[in-house]
Amino acid sequence: MDSFKAVFRRSIIVVLSYLGGSVLCRYLHRDRIVIFSLHGLCPVGVCSKWRPLRPQHQPEKFEQMLRSLLCRHDFTTMDEAIEILAGRKTGKPNMAVLTFDDGYRNNITYGLPILKKLNIPPTIYVSSGHVISQKPFWFDRLDYVLQQLSERGTEITIAGRSFTIDASNREQLGRLFRVIREELKSKFTDDLAMNEEANRVAAILEDMSGKKLGEFCGEDPWSAILTAEEISEAANTQGTGFGGHTVDHIRLSRVDEDTVNKELHDNKNDLERWTDKPVQHFAYPDGSHNQAVERAVERCGYRSAVTSDPGFNGIGCNLYQLKRLHMPFDASAAEMLAIASGLSAWLEACTKSVRGLIRRVFPGSTTRS
Repeated sequence: MDSFKAVFRRSIIVVLSYLGGSVLCRYLHRDRIVIFSLHGLCPVGVCSKWRPLRPQHQPEKFEQMLRSLLCRHDFTTMDEAIEILAGRKTGKPNMAVLTFDDGYRNNITYGLPILKKLNIPPTIYVSSGHVISQKPFWFDRLDYVLQQLSERGTEITIAGRSFTIDASNREQLGRLFRVIREELKSKFTDDLAMNEEANRVAAILEDMSGKKLGEFCGEDPWSAILTAEEISEAANTQGTGFGGHTVDHIRLSRVDEDTVNKELHDNKNDLERWTDKPVQHFAYPDGSHNQAVERAVERCGYRSAVTSDPGFNGIGCNLYQLKRLHMPFDASAAEMLAIASGLSAWLEACTKSVRGLIRRVFPGSTTRS
């Protein structure tokens, strides 16, 4: 059913695009800046020791999507985008910014050659604690170890809930991985406690399997983190922009004020030491923010902060609540242009309105999203 819905939605987008829908939406949003986000990219088959459950962008497909966008959008740096949004500089129609979150090495090894070829300046938001420790993120650590369990029916308790792991079925394992991640994120109001629980669970599973991602993370094409030297070289010889993403990839709205300030200041100091440049832009890990966090980010000396909230950014918007559009993993050229123009969001809003109308007219309707 889900695959049918996806095919149907893609077909609608192609038809609407053919009829001029993307052109119209792009014209209506021409004075707004779209910020694209993704995490990492990695070719199929290069991870010789494992295949991540979390989807990854394929470099060739990523390049195709960017080429389709370049036909309609003018990419710029985050610095220039902020000057335009603040009203201090005049922009061009349909401007865009490309951002990466977390600080994976593959942003540079696989992403940067493509971006240099297309003359697209990226901003990479880095969690500096992982650069220093060179340890994988907890979600990658769990992704790997879940696949290493040889026995079916392995039981594990996470945040008070019991889960049964069957590593023999990859599709089911992928669903379980997503459920576990959401369970961890939703059950803890304190993100430090959430991280502690996630790493506790990973350690138990590593003991069961006898295998750890941390043993080869530094050479792994997917999970490897940038080093301080690589950040310095990219910033100073290749013109890559870097921004803050906390020290420990902490959801800032779920920790106390002292932790917020320390995560912000230490992260900024680390990056400025490595790049030898002012670090002025920030990304909230997992999009987690509130007014107190926004004020703390501003006090720390950042000029902007991006969220995970979808949408466009217009002149005079709140620079500490910047919206972004996530780049899908397998979008066609028509789909990518529909997303970038706002046509895709308009179609989603119309679909929700129709569903709401059906529920009101037919209260017993079982229409699903």
